[in-house]
Amino acid sequence: MNTKSAKNRGFTLIELIVVISIMVILTSSLILNFGTANKNRDIASARNFVVSDLRKAQSFSLSARDISSGVHSSAYGLRLDGTNPNSYSIVAWDNAPTPNQTVLTTVKLPTNIQILGMSVRRPDNTLNLVSDLTIIFKAPYARVAFTYLGSTEEYNDFATLVFGTPEGDRTFTVSVDGISGNFTVQ
Repeated sequence: MNTKSAKNRGFTLIELIVVISIMVILTSSLILNFGTANKNRDIASARNFVVSDLRKAQSFSLSARDISSGVHSSAYGLRLDGTNPNSYSIVAWDNAPTPNQTVLTTVKLPTNIQILGMSVRRPDNTLNLVSDLTIIFKAPYARVAFTYLGSTEEYNDFATLVFGTPEGDRTFTVSVDGISGNFTVQ
């Protein structure tokens, strides 16, 4: 026969402490995973922006799209400036004898993602670490050229761009082949 009174029913203090401890552990692990998921989402988003904008500049060049009504373009490209590592610009050049550069749009990278490094490998295998790089797709065939270190347009080079978190724990690399015009993302 059970002789417990209504007064003695319920949970003991130990049982409550154990349940609350389990809830705290589960909540803290969820919060830590949420922070990691945000970094992964930001990396994926930045990777998609960069690849999409490279394809856009290449496509604009192939289609000989006008910069504005009546102003024909000679090239489109991406301008990356190491002094502003949180953004890059999509640019166009007109057909003037001395082409004028027009910034079409400036793209801000997702929060906590920035340009970590840029380099250009020359055909003779010389590697230049650069802080300012413009990837140019020349109309009408989207031939790739680069400008960096105050140079004029350089062809047949191979550019590598590294994007990631400031800590460097999450990164991705975009490589642009100046000969074929292909680019790869890792």
